[in-house]
Amino acid sequence: MSLYQRLPGLTVPMNSIYLDANSTTRIDPQVQDAIVNAWRSNYANPASQHQPGQRARAALEQCRADIRHRLGASQVQQLIFTSGGTEANNLALRGIAWAARSQHSGGDRNEIVISAIEHPSVVGAAEFLRSQGFVVHNIAVSADGVTDIDHLASLLNSRTCLVSLMLVNNETGVIQPVQQAAQICRQRGIPLHCDAVQAISKLPVNMQQLGVSALTLTAHKMHGPRGIGGLLVDQETELTPILFGGFQQLGLRPGTEDVALAVGFAKAVELAVDGLAEHAACMCQLRDRLEQAVLAELPGCVIVGCDAARAPHTSNLCFAGVNRQSLLMACDQAGVSISTGSACASGSSEPSPVLLAMGCDSRLVEGSIRVSLSRFTTAAEIAAASDRIINCVNHLRLPKSYGK
Repeated sequence: MSLYQRLPGLTVPMNSIYLDANSTTRIDPQVQDAIVNAWRSNYANPASQHQPGQRARAALEQCRADIRHRLGASQVQQLIFTSGGTEANNLALRGIAWAARSQHSGGDRNEIVISAIEHPSVVGAAEFLRSQGFVVHNIAVSADGVTDIDHLASLLNSRTCLVSLMLVNNETGVIQPVQQAAQICRQRGIPLHCDAVQAISKLPVNMQQLGVSALTLTAHKMHGPRGIGGLLVDQETELTPILFGGFQQLGLRPGTEDVALAVGFAKAVELAVDGLAEHAACMCQLRDRLEQAVLAELPGCVIVGCDAARAPHTSNLCFAGVNRQSLLMACDQAGVSISTGSACASGSSEPSPVLLAMGCDSRLVEGSIRVSLSRFTTAAEIAAASDRIINCVNHLRLPKSYGK
């Protein structure tokens, strides 16, 4: 018998509510149709020289141009297709760092700076580079989860070869000062990479306005297909490949490109960017409604980062005295899909490094869940989910005898 079923007075609802959009989103039917059509009409290898291959190549390059245009990248800024955000982040960090080291054989450009709240794929790539002799520095963040720009500036020196700072934190939704950081880095001739995976489709994202050297994106966070992402790279940024054995994408990411996934990617970006204002306003309203409902019934709840600028789709709720894993399981059995942090770290029972870096009380960290919305989330779902989350928290706070 499940934990939720053991709690008195609670039954498992028939309808399931998905509030874990930061881990992935369901594919938009228009995107699905575009992919199926591309599979039928552009199945040839885009590297082949025959006419079907040339048509596939033309479709692929049109996707590349469309994505660049909608994200404010110039025609000379390259979009490298990858398997997703994790590969793009690895290509950015390892590729830029290795290129810098090869250009400075004396090893005097061997320092990397990342924020203390980066995604595990950035942290993991940085840790790998540390094992290769690079020095890694972490930028401190405020109690609201905002990167300390003054601390960033103090960490930069003539040995710094790369800075990586995400645009929207995947656990709290707090928006980071990327444009300001990029300006500081440009003044010192240091490339800045930005993981914008959680920002695109929720905030306006323009690469040239941000002023970054490289920008990570992925399709499945914006109702596109899993298995494809990208790295936008400024023309002045040197990049060493991390994969070898092919000539595709100028050798920077070898391997046969999937035209159908690229078509789906481009369609997802189109829908996300063109409908941004309407979708963002709706998600913000629904997120606020959920938070207000929870706070009204559970006044001890803490909303992480609520005093900072946040993207409209993410809410990190902390309940002191409640175990986050038990709450996740109870909500799951109640028909509400949430998470306790990054999906890329969900196999770990360790407390959130993001919340710890923010200085959150350990009791709040232990009781933290993440609720994340998409443009398909409805008001009815939010109303029902609020009630179910409140019920789960209340029952988990009751004496342990209820679980016997």
